[in-house]
Amino acid sequence: MRTRVPDNKLSLSQFLPSQRIIKDGDFSHLNKPDAEDQGALVYCENEKFFQQAIENPCVSALITTRVFAEKCPIGCVVSDTPRLEYYRLYNHLQSQGLLSPVMEFGRGNLCQIHPTAVISPKSFIDDGVVIEPHVIIGDHVVIGEKTYIAAGTVIGTDGLMELWDTDGTALRVHHAGSVVIGNHTNILANSVVVRSVFPEPTTIGNNTHIGIMTNIGHGAYVGNQCFIAGNCVIAGVARIEDGVKIWASSSITHGCHVAKNAQIMMGSVVISNVKEGEVISGNFAYNHRQHTTKYLKESKG
Repeated sequence: MRTRVPDNKLSLSQFLPSQRIIKDGDFSHLNKPDAEDQGALVYCENEKFFQQAIENPCVSALITTRVFAEKCPIGCVVSDTPRLEYYRLYNHLQSQGLLSPVMEFGRGNLCQIHPTAVISPKSFIDDGVVIEPHVIIGDHVVIGEKTYIAAGTVIGTDGLMELWDTDGTALRVHHAGSVVIGNHTNILANSVVVRSVFPEPTTIGNNTHIGIMTNIGHGAYVGNQCFIAGNCVIAGVARIEDGVKIWASSSITHGCHVAKNAQIMMGSVVISNVKEGEVISGNFAYNHRQHTTKYLKESKG
């Protein structure tokens, strides 16, 4: 099962001051400049993302600075703080239920769910799922058939975002996206899987192992038949392709791409993309053989 973007018919003038609207525009949801669903409202603070947004037919409106607003060909609102304004609007729309993904809710057959587990009625639990004590399943979570969720795991919660209001107040973004977990996947105790911010769900594929106390960030993608050992951090929007192995206490930075069948050794800190089949290690991580050779030379003095 997949989730879909909401079928809203909204306009900039419904929510934002008319004196700052350069050109009114319609939108159905909030997203990023590389949105793949029609009717996206995005924000842009630099030339790269502005060009990406106006060249993307899925983007129908944007919030940006005056420098870019004056040459914007689509619906546009000018702001001194586009990112802040965007997430203020995001929280407002989320509170009204206007950003919620479209999906089916329900529970399959032959599930084993411990009575202490807390499961949102706005979720879908497929056949044969096992959910252990004190698990929390939030809104807009899909769990595939015969998947195992161990004790204390939290799936579908808000993640951390670096955002303050103009008076210094820390703002929390109330994540309106979803989580989709495949079939025959094992998520071990006290792990956390964060709900996505945007329509593309935080995803864990089929037949994947997630170790104890591992954190999967908002909008991250973990493919099929992956192995992620305990105490790992997969930051937001990272993409882990099929067959990847990540050993204990490793961290993968925001937006990083780890290609198929790569292997990341224990305790690695990964800050750049990893090639298919590559084995890396270290802090910061690079080719494991080079890293080991360097270590051996240094250890011999």
